[in-house]
Amino acid sequence: MAAGKEEAGGPGPGRAMARQPGRFEGYVDLATGYMHQNQLVKARASVERALSIEPSFAPAHETLGLILWRSGDPRGAVAAFKASVKADPRNAR
Repeated sequence: MAAGKEEAGGPGPGRAMARQPGRFEGYVDLATGYMHQNQLVKARASVERALSIEPSFAPAHETLGLILWRSGDPRGAVAAFKASVKADPRNAR
């Protein structure tokens, strides 16, 4: 693996987050990228990091729901989607 690269994902996105550990939105972006690469374990770890920093961030709960759904956990996904709507009722779609 070349320096600054992660698997087939290009430049190491985790390195940027390491420099800004309190920026919870970035962890959600990172999770979304991992999810689109079907790296669901990394995606879940990233979104859970965001939620540990800001537990009421509705988009993080929504992203967690998508990750759980793709991971085969529909009950967990529904719980995460409900948490998203509870955190921000405008997030209901």
